[in-house]
Amino acid sequence: MSRLAAYLGPPIALAKLLYEPPHSLEEQAYAPREMTHGRLNVDGTGVAWWRDADPHPLRYATIAAPRADLNLVSLSRRLAGHTVLATVRSVTDGLPTALTATLPFELDGVVGSHDGFLRKFREATAARCLAKLPEALVGEFEGLSDSLAVFLLAAAAWREDPDLTLAGALIGAVGTAARICADADAACSLNVVLAAENEIVATRLARGVEPNPLYLRDTLEEGAGAWLASEPLDDNPGWVPVAPDHLVRMTPTATTTSPLQIEL
Repeated sequence: MSRLAAYLGPPIALAKLLYEPPHSLEEQAYAPREMTHGRLNVDGTGVAWWRDADPHPLRYATIAAPRADLNLVSLSRRLAGHTVLATVRSVTDGLPTALTATLPFELDGVVGSHDGFLRKFREATAARCLAKLPEALVGEFEGLSDSLAVFLLAAAAWREDPDLTLAGALIGAVGTAARICADADAACSLNVVLAAENEIVATRLARGVEPNPLYLRDTLEEGAGAWLASEPLDDNPGWVPVAPDHLVRMTPTATTTSPLQIEL
């Protein structure tokens, strides 16, 4: 499990997600309001962002919780991005706390994060995910977690098909992960976010358990961007829950939600 937040719009400081709001990711690390599994998210903090016209994201990751990393506290007020994805991590039982496992992950200019889990990961689902991946891709990362496995499924599709959309890569990945878990009689929770330079896509999906919450706040028409988060970052009434089994797509001009059809 994790808590995540994403933003797309005019450039903002990273602290606008990590520290400044009343219910920022710093707050959600220690006092989440709506976690369906677990209580804390203090096993790592990561943020990726795009600035100016550079298609390659910058990324900062630490195994510390947000308030314990004084470098990030200072830097986040001075660094800004027009597309941002940040995460505070709660390790799935039995998986390591390590810098290499800290979300969000990045590959080929795409960043990904995951609020959820694949059950029976060590016993069954990890091997089945690996079997779907090119060996060279697996070798680009040290260690493996359930969140990394889901990201690699999307990254593999994105790398292999230049005509595939970001949403297509995400839908394919969560569909594959859900089917792998179904075959192993394992529950899965798949709130997954992928971000590129000027686009963010996300799913709210679970099988065998209650889906994790996901909220959207669209202020693009006001010139203030669009926001996505596991829990609202503040008490603004504009936060709207994303329905289960739905896909969110955010671009500089529009935010849309649509039903997600996953065949098991």
